[in-house]
Amino acid sequence: GPMINVRLPLPPAAAAAAQLRQQAAVGAALAARHDTFVPVCLHAGAWWARLSAQIYLDLEDFRFAGRALLDACTCAPLETADEAALSAAA
Repeated sequence: GPMINVRLPLPPAAAAAAQLRQQAAVGAALAARHDTFVPVCLHAGAWWARLSAQIYLDLEDFRFAGRALLDACTCAPLETADEAALSAAA
């Protein structure tokens, strides 16, 4: 089916280790808090979620995904000042 990438309202950390923590936190929140999975990846300086439209889905499924992704983004850690400084120095 058709697929779309949706930009997430989560500023990506500069440090690679912090980015991995952000990605893991979003995935964990989606699973634990919403019993769902949405692939999330970092591309071109932004976090993106990949959604697929299947014949059996309806508008409420996409509303659910949007609410779940917004909530999951609030669970992701923001980069600390120390991590940003280390990343900038590298």
